[in-house]
Amino acid sequence: MEEANFPNILSKYFGSKSKIVISIRTNINKKSGLYKKLIKFLYPKADFITPIVKEGSQNLIQNYGINPKRIQNIYNMFDIKVIQEKSKEDLGDYQELFNNGKYTFINIGKFINAKNQKLLLNAFDKFHQKNPNTQLIILGDGELKEELKNQRKSLSSKEDIYFLGVHENPYKFLANSDAYISSSSWEGMGRVLVEAMACGLSIISTDHPTGAKEIMKKDIQSFEMVDGVSKDKYGILVPVDDEKSLTQAMQDLYDDKDLQGHYSKQSKLRAKDFDVENIINEWENVL
Repeated sequence: MEEANFPNILSKYFGSKSKIVISIRTNINKKSGLYKKLIKFLYPKADFITPIVKEGSQNLIQNYGINPKRIQNIYNMFDIKVIQEKSKEDLGDYQELFNNGKYTFINIGKFINAKNQKLLLNAFDKFHQKNPNTQLIILGDGELKEELKNQRKSLSSKEDIYFLGVHENPYKFLANSDAYISSSSWEGMGRVLVEAMACGLSIISTDHPTGAKEIMKKDIQSFEMVDGVSKDKYGILVPVDDEKSLTQAMQDLYDDKDLQGHYSKQSKLRAKDFDVENIINEWENVL
């Protein structure tokens, strides 16, 4: 999506009198060297830049020399009412799976390296050895599909790990689960974290760049990565690629019914901050 920013800015040189507003939806530090050079050369010429997370704004200022006055962080917007309505849809053939009395962790995302479901499978397997009355549901598809399925076959918990593919309405699966886990190594802004919050799930997430910390903490004092299991205002954060901490976070949440209830309530409260009615006002101010 960011590739459209370059011709948008260049349109200035072909007579465009429009206000040039560009948006950053991913972690640009993962882009190629040439891409980063184009950012440094062209982005300062935009009238306004709108990263979807504050960490992205800080990155532009510190690493790309962008004038802070040209930057306004605007989060992704969500229609929370629609998500919650769709979450009530009947599970159909999956009813038995989600009503078998097992504590259910769920993950949704493309099967690519950035989402790091390999880490999630290994962490859940170690957790499951002590807690057999649990299960892991994974929705998605992608280039690592067969690799992940083969990994599952090697795990002792394989009978309690389910790949359910891609569904038009993932919210009904979220609403019938107990906790959402993000194992990502990096993201733009983890949309599914907010969607899971809207469905009232407790959240465990890696402290991936970018976005997770801002969703889970809200008031950001520092973007330094967390150390170990960090029980924050709206959920639990663990370091990226830290299997031990991810396993421990699952155990801590599973063992503490009060914590589960607390985070379920906090999730619904936090999701409201990203509702379309709140975010659209920010866009109107910029445009």
